[in-house]
Amino acid sequence: MITILLNQKYEIYPNEKQKEMLDRWLQYCRQTYNSALLDKQRKYNR
Repeated sequence: MITILLNQKYEIYPNEKQKEMLDRWLQYCRQTYNSALLDKQRKYNR
């Protein structure tokens, strides 16, 4: 089986309101990831 990975980059120019929304979503994603990672580490250590 052959797997081909493609990558594309897009540059965006958000206005101030959009920047605030993006920052809020990134914060939610970081919190969720870190919470899941901590949970995984705690389960591993048991």
